[in-house]
Amino acid sequence: MTELLPDRSCSLHVRCSKEERARWKAKAAAHQMPLSEYLRAALDGAPSGRRRAPPAVDHRLLVQVARAGNNLNQIARALNAAHRSGAPLDALAVLAELIEINRALRAALESFSR
Repeated sequence: MTELLPDRSCSLHVRCSKEERARWKAKAAAHQMPLSEYLRAALDGAPSGRRRAPPAVDHRLLVQVARAGNNLNQIARALNAAHRSGAPLDALAVLAELIEINRALRAALESFSR
């Protein structure tokens, strides 16, 4: 389900001092929000729809997880092709590969969570 963005074709101009604008921008930055979004949330009394930034993750861990995901995709592709062609499947070999991928992911996670 996709959410439609609200129509924001209208604008609102507010006169303020340089000090007020700087103060408002600092508050918005402290909330990691653009000034317009911060003011909109303050005026509506509603929290912003923005999510927090994801936590920083070691790039090497992301690479290892991506490799495991690629392996899973290759296994799924091979299984689907074998199923469509009616070729026999070696369930034990597939299970062994999945167990090995699981072990590799656990080891990667443990090495980066210390």
